Amino acid sequence: MIDTIVLESPEISESLVKILENFSTKYQGIELSSGSLLYEFTKGELKGSWDSKISIKIMRDRWGDDLGQHMRTGKVAVQKYDCLPYVVVECSVHKAMMGHNVYGGTNDLEGSAKWLISLIDKFISAERYTGLTPIHLPTASEWIVRRVDVAEVFDLGSYEAVSEFFRGMNRCSFPRRSVDRYGETGIYAKGKTTTIKGYHKGPAFRKQDYKRVIHFMKPKEVNDLQIYANQILRFEVEIHARKLRDDFGGTLPKVGELTESYMTATFDREVARLIRDSVKDSRMCRTAEAVEVRLNEVFSSDLASRLLGTWFRLSAHGEDFVKSHMQKATFYRHRKQLVNAGVSWIATDVLLKEYTLIPDGFVPVIHDSRRITVIDKLVLEALESVRYAA
Repeated sequence: MIDTIVLESPEISESLVKILENFSTKYQGIELSSGSLLYEFTKGELKGSWDSKISIKIMRDRWGDDLGQHMRTGKVAVQKYDCLPYVVVECSVHKAMMGHNVYGGTNDLEGSAKWLISLIDKFISAERYTGLTPIHLPTASEWIVRRVDVAEVFDLGSYEAVSEFFRGMNRCSFPRRSVDRYGETGIYAKGKTTTIKGYHKGPAFRKQDYKRVIHFMKPKEVNDLQIYANQILRFEVEIHARKLRDDFGGTLPKVGELTESYMTATFDREVARLIRDSVKDSRMCRTAEAVEVRLNEVFSSDLASRLLGTWFRLSAHGEDFVKSHMQKATFYRHRKQLVNAGVSWIATDVLLKEYTLIPDGFVPVIHDSRRITVIDKLVLEALESVRYAA
């Protein structure tokens, strides 16, 4: 599902700048009949990916190569330089469409971008006319993508199962990145190209969204949403501008160039780097008994025995500890063999005494059967409303 997106417009006119500045000053949000806010706009930075506001920033500078310094020193350098105005829009498009992002989002980035730009264009309509000439935001196809967050949610059946999963994640690591762990509720690995977040949606919804959505949803609907969120595990992969440039020939892609297959493949690859699970194997083994059987099916009894010993050490102590107490070549060879065999050392019964609460073979990737794929009717209606827009 598409969650937070950051879009950059082409150059815009000073007339449109004045309209946007006036709009951003006058409107904090759009009031419903109840007097509550559904859409709230800001000219500043969002507090985080959980922020429900829509950020609209008018920019008059860019970062670019400092060609003068490159010619003098031979080193690549960047500098900020003035330019014609353009707009950067950032928001959780999933929350903007539904009011929450517990489930029901879409992988249609192009449709989401069309809807978001159309939404802003509609709300500035009272400000955008000078004489008889209407002034509109550039069409979605002209905007480029500076960041997109791809999120997937998984129904593990109970609050306790999600908590157990994160207890088991306390031994995971990510190559050349620090990993922040938040007990039974989440994990976070920040990078320059991507950032990976996994968290328990129940506590996150209670903290970040419950008090906001109660103003425009019926109390029973909100309580049902909270109950559902309690059994949901959520993983997000933020795809940053640096990776987008690397993957699209040195330039940021336009909205229509970022395909669903690219985003889902990036999601699977990055999550696999964190949890060391085979994203292709739907029969992932995590219990000691299942791992021993699998290894003896795949390898000779002697190699299976050695790999089982490494698996127990990884399950109990984590990758960093085991790598520091084994020969590097042996460690990397064993790790690869375990992954290729569909064996995981994350969230195993070596440390988790009630492991049976986690669905057998669960892997938080696209192919897993616990992944929630339904698209909510509100999202479908939003996409349909801009289907034929430019």
